[in-house]
Amino acid sequence: MKNHDLIAKLQAHLKLLYQRAIDADQQLEGLHQQGHGKFSAILNQPTLFSTQADRFQPYVFELAEKVSQLEKEMHQDQINLILRCMQELTLLLEQFKSMARTQAQA
Repeated sequence: MKNHDLIAKLQAHLKLLYQRAIDADQQLEGLHQQGHGKFSAILNQPTLFSTQADRFQPYVFELAEKVSQLEKEMHQDQINLILRCMQELTLLLEQFKSMARTQAQA
């Protein structure tokens, strides 16, 4: 796969993660306003991310910065890190969405 194609695919996945993060953050805000969701970070340390935030969007922004750096200088270890971060965040967002659906049905 050419570098340009890889970057385009990573950016497309970032857009998807960003939309999911917006939705999840809105749900978290609603929970917070109800007195729930009293935590300091979405991901427990240690993690693949340097970000520690109680919302999803900062993790997506960190990923966007990593992809931006990758555009300037392509390294296989950086590609692997980005892919693992995307996988971790994707799985977490899917788990959150599933949990929210389950609670809404209860």
